Parts: sequence; C-alpha cells; structure tokens
Amino acid sequence: MKVEKCINFGVTSLQVTLLVVLFVLEYLAGYKAGVAQHLYFKKISYISHYFQGIPLMLHGLLLLILTVVVVVGCTRNGTKNIYNLCKYFILLSTLVICFYLPFTRELNVYAHLLFVLEFCILLEVTGLQFIVRTQRKM
Repeated sequence: MKVEKCINFGVTSLQVTLLVVLFVLEYLAGYKAGVAQHLYFKKISYISHYFQGIPLMLHGLLLLILTVVVVVGCTRNGTKNIYNLCKYFILLSTLVICFYLPFTRELNVYAHLLFVLEFCILLEVTGLQFIVRTQRKM
C-alpha cells in the first residue's frame, strides 16, 4: 500500500510541477520579449511539424492505445485504481479541450501545453502499470 501512495504522489507532483512551469513561462512571456519571441517561434514550429497530418494521427493513435491499456488494467483490478482512472480521464479530457479551445490556441505555450499534457498522460499510464504489477505480486 505504501508503494502505491509513493508512486501516486511522485507522479502527481511531477505533473503539477510541469504544469506550474508552463504557467510561469506564459507569465514571463508577457513581460520578457525574448521569452515571448522564443515561445512563439517554437509554437509555430511544433504546430506545423507535430500537429498536422500524419503526426497528429499518430498522437491520436497513441492516446487510443493508452486509453485501452488503462481501461483494461483498471477493470482487471476492480475498484482499487479508481483514483488513477479518474486522473487519467481528467488529463485526457483536458488535452482534448485544450486542443480545440480557441483561448488556449492563443497562448504562447500552446504547443508545450499539449506536449506536457501528453507526457502527463504517459506518466499516469506508466505509474498505473507499475501499481498493477505490484498489486499482482502481493
């Protein structure tokens, strides 16, 4: 039980830290022209390379595979991992909302936000799989 709590705390704290760093970068972009210029350049570059056409479909396929892995992993263990399942679906819905919302598209850290949310989803799946394996051993 302690291992599960440590994993959940570590994953959650890393996710919160990454999101706080994005908010700080967006705040600094309003006051520092160099930061804003760099973030805008990277935003345009990442959107044109990673969120158009085939790479966007690969992102969607990856998210679909991760969702199947999470649902199968959580249904095998019953109600033990409801917290992780809820956290996963909150992150997934946040990613979809941020992708389509016009307000977030205007942010300087828009592309970074999408990457960080995908990384948080990947962290959640990895933590969940590690918890499932430790529960099977016990």
